[in-house]
Amino acid sequence: MSKEIVQIGYVCEFCGRRRILKADKKLLDSEISNPFGNGLCEVIDYHICKDNKINFFTLSIDSSYTVRTQSKIEFFGNKYRKYVSSSIPDLNIPMPQLNEDNERKRAQIPDWYFGENNTKDYYFVYKDKQTGVNLLVNTDNIPATIRNIVSHDGSILISYPKGDNVFENWVDELMAVNEISHPNNVKIVLYQLLYIKEKVSKNLPPTAHDNEILVLIAMMNHAKIKINCENNSLDNYREKVFEVISPDEPELIEFMFDKACDKYKKLTELLSEYERQVTVSKFFECVVKLSHSSIISLDIS
Repeated sequence: MSKEIVQIGYVCEFCGRRRILKADKKLLDSEISNPFGNGLCEVIDYHICKDNKINFFTLSIDSSYTVRTQSKIEFFGNKYRKYVSSSIPDLNIPMPQLNEDNERKRAQIPDWYFGENNTKDYYFVYKDKQTGVNLLVNTDNIPATIRNIVSHDGSILISYPKGDNVFENWVDELMAVNEISHPNNVKIVLYQLLYIKEKVSKNLPPTAHDNEILVLIAMMNHAKIKINCENNSLDNYREKVFEVISPDEPELIEFMFDKACDKYKKLTELLSEYERQVTVSKFFECVVKLSHSSIISLDIS
């Protein structure tokens, strides 16, 4: 039997855009009619919002399928640490074992991802039981002291070396973003980790701008960009780009001219074609800056 779908319309209080959500009627009705509930069902929506940023919202839906309240989810600065055991004997992590179908989501990580001399002592474990994503980095070399944290809903576990306060703050941001977005591809989590690694190597704590980039990376499977060329004039586009970004990455800019000018191009395709020529941080920082300046259009529909 096919699911009965209801459409829920609302206007975002932040950007004024009208949104239409599609939801499973049976699941909505079950939550709304729960005798121990408040007669509402909470759902999460995300879209390109004010200032061309990806925002997530918690919406409260009533029995007439009307949005009664909407609340923007704030990721940055939230402390998502919920510690579990301080060690992982034999990697007996308290998460479900992966089945054969999900084994394909294990990361096969080339050395060049982490750069020269940066792989031997880099340990990181990420497991999401909702998506089956399982990222294990250098787990043959477990540090003497590690820290395990789980998300508030118990769906995600992250294990990392204890003692680096800057990295701990970054893990908080990663957990806050991914508990809501749940990236369903191990390479997305790897890109997030690479972005974090680049910042931690410079001892830079996370900022609201960094949080926005972690969200964009989390949603990159859905994200597409298109250069807003006037009459396909690349010369005009170059001038606008150089007003926003210093021309220290000419190869990246030229690449984006070629790949994203005529039509929307998926971020995953762009980065996979160019990931060996540019760092993760430079790629996504370029996308965010150009999007904020309306030089490119960002879409996650």
